Amino acid sequence: MSGFAPNCFDIAPKYADVIWGISNTFATLPGIVGIYVTGWLVDRTGTFGAPFVLTAAVSLFGAAFYLVFGSGRRLVD
Repeated sequence: MSGFAPNCFDIAPKYADVIWGISNTFATLPGIVGIYVTGWLVDRTGTFGAPFVLTAAVSLFGAAFYLVFGSGRRLVD
């Protein structure tokens, strides 16, 4: 939480609640879709290896994307 959570307050302190709500909405969608994707992958492969690899790949992509494009610079006053 110490990496991305304060970022909303850094980039737009006045609208941090709106940014936080939108980001949480989009963060919940993979939790809904992920159940079906995991079940499909386990049915196709017969093991939990593929869902774990997919989860690791998505996590690494998210971390790299945040490291490249994330900033604490204030964008909105």
